[in-house]
Amino acid sequence: MGGYDSHSRGQETPRAPGSSWALLLRSWLGGTQEHVAGPALSPALLDKLALSEDEDDRCEAAYRPECPPATLGRLAHDRHMGVRAGVAYNTSCPPEVLAGLIRDVEPFVQQVAARNPNCPRHLLAVWQLTQVP
Repeated sequence: MGGYDSHSRGQETPRAPGSSWALLLRSWLGGTQEHVAGPALSPALLDKLALSEDEDDRCEAAYRPECPPATLGRLAHDRHMGVRAGVAYNTSCPPEVLAGLIRDVEPFVQQVAARNPNCPRHLLAVWQLTQVP
């Protein structure tokens, strides 16, 4: 990964260097979305990335702040934890999507959703009560 990837009709999409997992972890620990570099992507291209068989493509769409809410909602049910964590991390993620992700089977996804400023406070309070000290 890195450089440019072609996704549609000769257009090249800038891709951040490094794996999606490493980017997500670095950004989660640092609390920024600085890994999302380059120009904003169109909703159509983000939808195309979200439907890709490639997990890195779906991760790229999941943590792009310009990703449409409906696309984030679909990606929140992805089979790969990294994609769901990317959605949970996205500061544009709607509260109703975060409400499901804070109950994800993977504790990491739950933690990322809990740190999202859009996470509904009442769900965050319930989630915090379920955490083992």
